[in-house]
Amino acid sequence: MTIDTPSLDQLRLRLPGLIDPLPGADPAGISLRSAPEIDVLREARREDDASLPTGVWQTDLKRADWSTVENLASELLSKQSKDLLVATWLGEAWLQRYQLPGVCVALELVVGLCERYGQTLYPRGDDASWLASPLGLLVRQYSLLLNIRLPLLGGAARGFETLTLEQWMRAQKQLLNKSEERKAKALAQESQDLLRDWREAVLRIPLDQLDARLQLFNTCLQNVERLNRWGDSQLGGDAPSFAALQNILDLHVQALREFIAMHPEPLPVQVSLPPEPTIEEPAATTAPLPLSAPESRQAAYRQLKVISDYLKRVEPHSPVPYLINRAVDWGNMELPELLGELIKADPDIQRIWRLLGVLP
Repeated sequence: MTIDTPSLDQLRLRLPGLIDPLPGADPAGISLRSAPEIDVLREARREDDASLPTGVWQTDLKRADWSTVENLASELLSKQSKDLLVATWLGEAWLQRYQLPGVCVALELVVGLCERYGQTLYPRGDDASWLASPLGLLVRQYSLLLNIRLPLLGGAARGFETLTLEQWMRAQKQLLNKSEERKAKALAQESQDLLRDWREAVLRIPLDQLDARLQLFNTCLQNVERLNRWGDSQLGGDAPSFAALQNILDLHVQALREFIAMHPEPLPVQVSLPPEPTIEEPAATTAPLPLSAPESRQAAYRQLKVISDYLKRVEPHSPVPYLINRAVDWGNMELPELLGELIKADPDIQRIWRLLGVLP
């Protein structure tokens, strides 16, 4: 399995049946507040925390039955009720079973229901604030699962199929720990080895697969923004904040941009453009070039941008990432535009250019 596009397409084919109006006087169907199926869904998605001690009473841990959640929630939405809580649980099951395509289509489902039915969605109460609770659950559960359950690159990263965003970020943090304590040094070495092997695994993934995954996360962000706007317009001050979910999705996007930037430059498209002047390279040998070296001017600037984004996260008070960003901006300017920028630059920047011999 690569980017799970078959699962994505199959899930999207189900959306019309889950969103389309139901027959009868109320297109949103009936209330499920007292329906026994709700209790069945609650029990099916419940699972015990394996990290907690069990004490002297050893019992089998309760595992969630996501297949039951998916099937029953789908039946309720398509035949009985357009219920936002049921839709949130269905999306949770999709995320657990289908990973990134699951959460992507789950958000499309919730957006579709909200925009189609507005305040006539279930659960209903005296006012629209009843819809805020399912959306708040969506933010909490999806944020948690995207952080600690969703594999960072899925099956595409051989040897790291289960590595999560939380594990990857923890390894980076441990690598930066300069403590001399034995345990900290051991963790730093372990993290260094993990990140080295991870980098090698990433470089073996075709670039188009990384880009396809990035586009799915961007689609998720767009749908979260649509939910945010819908909540503001329909629920007002009762609307939950979507910031936590947006932040987790942003972290996935930033990580993928780093992986794409460290990747070898893709083969150029065959077009009739004059070649860029390059330094003559030695004759080809059987030994490959280092994969981490940029293969063009554009690739070099792209890697600088990723380095800058990384330094902003780990050293937010350092001026270095901002200087790198400024250098990247200069590199993308035409000469007349660059000269105009230099003339208007502050005295400190002008001093740098004088030292380099660019300004008199």
